[in-house]
Amino acid sequence: MSLRYLRGGSFLFSIALIAGMAFGALTNQPLVRGALAASFNPNNLIDDATFQARDAMSSADIQAFLARKGSGLANYSENGRSAAQIIYDAAHGAGEASGTFAGRNIVSRINPQVLLVTLQKEQGLITEANPSNAKLECAMGYGVNDSTGCVKALNAHPSWRGFTKQVEFAAWQLQWNYERSVLSQFNDFKAGGQQTFNDYNGAHSVTFNNQATAALYRYTPHVYNGNYNFFTFMQQYFNSLAAAWAGQSNYPTLDPGQPGRFWVRFKNVGTETWTRDSVRLGTSNPKDRVPGFIREDTLEGNTSGWISSNRVAMQESSVPPGEAATFVFYLTPPSDAKSGLYREYFQPLGEGVGWMQDYGVYWDVRVREGNNGLTAHWASQNAYPTARRGESFNLQVTFKNTGTVTWKQNEVFLATRNEVVPPYIREDRQSGNTSGWVSATRVQMNESSVAPGQTATFSFWMTVTADKEFRAHRESFRMITASGTWFPDLGVYWDVNVIQ
Repeated sequence: MSLRYLRGGSFLFSIALIAGMAFGALTNQPLVRGALAASFNPNNLIDDATFQARDAMSSADIQAFLARKGSGLANYSENGRSAAQIIYDAAHGAGEASGTFAGRNIVSRINPQVLLVTLQKEQGLITEANPSNAKLECAMGYGVNDSTGCVKALNAHPSWRGFTKQVEFAAWQLQWNYERSVLSQFNDFKAGGQQTFNDYNGAHSVTFNNQATAALYRYTPHVYNGNYNFFTFMQQYFNSLAAAWAGQSNYPTLDPGQPGRFWVRFKNVGTETWTRDSVRLGTSNPKDRVPGFIREDTLEGNTSGWISSNRVAMQESSVPPGEAATFVFYLTPPSDAKSGLYREYFQPLGEGVGWMQDYGVYWDVRVREGNNGLTAHWASQNAYPTARRGESFNLQVTFKNTGTVTWKQNEVFLATRNEVVPPYIREDRQSGNTSGWVSATRVQMNESSVAPGQTATFSFWMTVTADKEFRAHRESFRMITASGTWFPDLGVYWDVNVIQ
């Protein structure tokens, strides 16, 4: 039996877990044993944040979940709305899921996962492929009297009958129970309070550790064959996918058109192995938004990480519980992006299951002032050289033109950092090759012109002076225009190892 406290303040005894319909008659044993039984804490059925996470699943997520479970609800609709949409709308306060009671305006913000689990707990509708009309009409057990049965009870209260009404009224009731648990004018089912329930195997004293637990016990005042089953289904369906933040890359500063590489790691703290197809990184705040940056890495041979406009694939093929998954992706400010600070949010999710806990993962991306369509991306360079005093060595670097302007040989150069004259001799004194240098601080581009999307090469020679110390010396370079406008700083350098 379960206890339903209705809007008028009265209560009815009703079927808590129609295990009688879905699993056999109510028994004197809990449904599931083993690891879940060991982890069951009757004082804390679900945390408040999860209970109130009305955006944990989209209507599409709910539909995918129902289809994956083989539920008849995947093909059910009322008044032009699918069961998935009805559940989603009720979670957000649609219809009877909002209303005034006891001087308060109650609007549901119940996690759709909670509503789905309650549908299973009450009538087995998640695993029922061909549900009867009777099960659909009393889907959430709202207002159903044990002594008279579903049909007779709802005949007396036809406004509670039907799938839509049941889901909406139940969502409202759960929200009211949640808010009521911290109101001073009520003494029962209080968050932090204690109550004793008589179950099949005796009395059980329960302390309501949070509002959500108090709300669920007020809806179903049973430890076993009631809230134990709620906990079990919640774990099986949703809490098997759980993540913990394990690190991420630093906040970058980028130029317009300059790709930035981002990574984040999440530890699998659930009970189910993640696969590349089942667990993804999604854009969030709001969920499934399309980021303002370009999502593809069009500049390197590396994949972008993106598999759609709002999803990033996991690097690993599978990640078992206890191990960590890595998500790597690129974002590029558009070439016309204004300077300033941009924030990009992300959150892991199980496809067709729902979003995992929001750890507030984001990056603050600082975009520098644009450069009139002059942007570049490092493509390659040769290895760090080793040379003796008096020996010459060749350095070569390539850049991809990621801007909108064609580079001309007499307009675009590679320069020493801040145009400081390098401590090496700049000419090649060993061969007939040209040195590449056109001034004390600038190197000429090999190509006569490089259009957007093409690659430029800078090849030049340097010679170790006779007094150079025997150690590694760093030489840094950056692209510049003939007029002195610097390109984005891509951190190009060589460590020259001078040996005896």
